[in-house]
Amino acid sequence: MSEILLRVKDAGLPTDAKQGDVILVKPDGATWGDCEIGSPTYQQAQVSYGYRDVTLLMKKGFDFSLNITDPGQIANNEVLMVNRSLWTPALDDSNWKDEVRFNGKDAELSTIGFRQYRRVVTGYIEKPIKEHPHGVHNFWRVVRLPLVNVAKASTLLAPEIDTDPQNPNPNLQFRQFYIDFTKVLPGTFKKFLDDDTRKAGALTANLTEKQFDGLISKREPIPF
Repeated sequence: MSEILLRVKDAGLPTDAKQGDVILVKPDGATWGDCEIGSPTYQQAQVSYGYRDVTLLMKKGFDFSLNITDPGQIANNEVLMVNRSLWTPALDDSNWKDEVRFNGKDAELSTIGFRQYRRVVTGYIEKPIKEHPHGVHNFWRVVRLPLVNVAKASTLLAPEIDTDPQNPNPNLQFRQFYIDFTKVLPGTFKKFLDDDTRKAGALTANLTEKQFDGLISKREPIPF
């Protein structure tokens, strides 16, 4: 009666999601996205870019030795004039996301320069999943558990709890309990977890709640 998104590979960071962590729990028959289920195709965004140069003419006496990397670091009352070039290429100003990069400064000319970039998603292309940057999403699996209810499966979503608030642990982990792959017996379920090609996007595992409990272990605290 439940379905879980299961992490099958370590993320590489001690406190981040690890092998055996349950990332998400849904009721039986839920809809999963391409990333979770391992769809044969995915949508790649088409993005348009443009830029323009922005030059700030500073007041006399401005300290050009300051480490300026963003226009937000400059008070408005320090600026005499702002010059902006035309967009290259010409862009519609609606629905764009901005990014500004420091472009240099010239104390003799009393100017500080930035380059403003704009980008927008203009469409999507359907591409085979093997060309996705993450391949076939082999770091997780969708497991259907018809004999385990949502409340039971959701107990694996609990993060690690700090046991000594007076001496807080900075290394609390993403999940306190996990599905221990060393307890999974050889068979269809084990092959499914080990199959990085993800020929099957999801698997139905007819585990009873008692069998499900038998696969669970508790994370050991990370020393600090």
